[in-house]
Amino acid sequence: MDSDGQTLVTVDSHRMYYLITKEEEGHHELLLISNTAGLEVYSFSFGNRCLEQFDRL
Repeated sequence: MDSDGQTLVTVDSHRMYYLITKEEEGHHELLLISNTAGLEVYSFSFGNRCLEQFDRL
């Protein structure tokens, strides 16, 4: 987390990134900002509660 309270994620390989886990149900906002040209996002997945353990957090 930076000094502004924002969480930073370093995208360093072609793989799935788990950005939010175990949030309470309700309204949430996810804002993605890239400071690198060429970043591409191919898909999102929400609500996958069947995964409890992540090997790449």
